[in-house]
Amino acid sequence: MTIYANNTSLSLLRHLRLQLGTAGPEAFSHTAAGQLKLVSGHSILQAKPNNSDIQRMKQLLSCSNSPFHTQTLKQHRVSHPNLICHTVLASSIEDKFVEVEHGVFCLRPEETIRQLCQSLPFVDALLACYELCGCYVLPVHPGHGSAVSGAKPVTPPTRISTYVNRPDKARGRRATLEVLRFVVPFAASPMESAIVLILVLPRRYGGYGLPLPQLNRKVNASMKNADGSIHKTFYLDAYWPDFKLAMEYDSDEFHFSSIQDAYRDADRRIWLAKKGIDTVVLTKKQAHDLAQLDRAASAIASKMGKRLRLTDPDYKAKRAALHAALFPQAYRDDLVPCECYF
Repeated sequence: MTIYANNTSLSLLRHLRLQLGTAGPEAFSHTAAGQLKLVSGHSILQAKPNNSDIQRMKQLLSCSNSPFHTQTLKQHRVSHPNLICHTVLASSIEDKFVEVEHGVFCLRPEETIRQLCQSLPFVDALLACYELCGCYVLPVHPGHGSAVSGAKPVTPPTRISTYVNRPDKARGRRATLEVLRFVVPFAASPMESAIVLILVLPRRYGGYGLPLPQLNRKVNASMKNADGSIHKTFYLDAYWPDFKLAMEYDSDEFHFSSIQDAYRDADRRIWLAKKGIDTVVLTKKQAHDLAQLDRAASAIASKMGKRLRLTDPDYKAKRAALHAALFPQAYRDDLVPCECYF
């Protein structure tokens, strides 16, 4: 049985990523984005969906009422209230599927993104890309459960770009490539993705138009003292190497819960300063309050030698709309950031 529809495939990919487990700091490695094993469309579509398949999908996706979509050969179409069958030729979908679990398949990440970029609003498509290219997994059923950190990305932006530039993928190519312009891999949390997006999206979308950073960049630091050399490794939330500038996000819930946490963050910034890296801290309150976020973005831009012009009425309206879309509710902040010291 093969699952077809956009959000259904995204939910199944979330389920697959949860089954693969978490990877810790190695998830931020540029070799971490593994190639999922692709399954031949010829072999999958030989099976006719049956009642047990449909019940299993309802359990996986928690969708007792909404029908989900499948791709089947013409002779294998079935009539069922929870199923919508799409007739396809097996030869046209040779490498579009990955196996979620035994007997359950979904669209490969690149095809999922291509279809999402055709059907979802621009910001939602961006957030889906950040998730699949990032190191966190949202709940399989949105609104139920918490996100999980430390997962390996399932695809990098470069692989998505290569896929949609194939001659047979012209449909949706323009929309997908426009989304990919602003996708940075290795985001560690939904909140991190939202903050980066509003910082880097151009003014026409309501963003601040800052350069794309590197996310969770590994930095090794050494310092000598009376007892010899000390070595530490840090992962910077967002880093602009051309400006030797880092941005760190401090969630109220997970930072400064004790005096030791405050000491640790102060020590971290001393080590980074020793490396010549300037650090700007962004808090949860600043991210959720647009006026405070304006000031924080202006401070980051100033350190880059740039000046933000924020008073234009049309741009203010676009900025407010983008902020509302990226920060709709507090769930984006319920994910414990990956540990920064190793």
